[in-house]
Formats: sequence, structure tokens, C-alpha cells
Amino acid sequence: MKGGGPFRFLQQFICCVSLAYRTYYNTGILQKPLSEDKEILQLAQAVIE
Repeated sequence: MKGGGPFRFLQQFICCVSLAYRTYYNTGILQKPLSEDKEILQLAQAVIE
């Protein structure tokens, strides 16, 4: 895997998770504070960088 393969996979995985998370949040299935969602995304971005 060239060009930082694992990190690219991780980034795609996090994007999928955050998309699913937002979908659940918007439909009301998963009730969590939006601030928590932002914290998770910031943490994910820190890991990628």
C-alpha cells in the first residue's frame, strides 16, 4: 500500500462513520449532542494529520 494507504483507509472509514452518525442523528435514532459529534470529528482529524 503506497502513499499512506492505512491513513487513507482510516480517513475513508472515519468519513463513512461520521456520515452514518449524522444520518442517525438527523433521523432521531441516535440522540447525542452535536458538540460531541464535533469533538469526535476533531479527534479524527488530529489522528489523520
